[in-house]
Amino acid sequence: MTRDDMERDDELTPEEQDAFAALPRERVPPAHLEDRVVDALHGEGLLANPTALRTLPRWWMAVAAIGAVAFFSSGLAMGQWLGVRNTAVLGQDAVARAMAVQAAGSEYVRAVARLSELAEGEDPGAAGPGLEAAQVALHAAALELALLSPDDPTIAMVLAVLERYQGQGAEQQGSVRQTIWF
Repeated sequence: MTRDDMERDDELTPEEQDAFAALPRERVPPAHLEDRVVDALHGEGLLANPTALRTLPRWWMAVAAIGAVAFFSSGLAMGQWLGVRNTAVLGQDAVARAMAVQAAGSEYVRAVARLSELAEGEDPGAAGPGLEAAQVALHAAALELALLSPDDPTIAMVLAVLERYQGQGAEQQGSVRQTIWF
């Protein structure tokens, strides 16, 4: 069977079209039908009596309202408690991280000071690898700060200066540039 044959089978004959056109488009149920259905549902016990709600004591409604307010208030209090607890934990974590950054920064400054003492001592060339390692660490720290606060102009200037003069110290000294990765 071809597609044309199938389309012809779907077409209605003129008699069928007339029969469909003669069908009523909507029917209005009799007025007493709704009352009969409601009475039948009441008789079967499937529909509650509308006066049953009016027979509840007034104190029951007051107890229900008090319970709803207590339930809402306890949820609000629980949410506040959880929020304060999570904020306190985050605050402690932030303080611990800030202290770790402070400790690492202080150790970096002490290490550079010891390197400076070495450079002023007997062998000034011995400080070269340490100086380069200090510059690489400073550049890495500046990059991390730029990621943390990209709009900070001070960090942008420090990073620009470090990138502009990167490697010039070793070239001016005439030594071979070595990168120390850690």
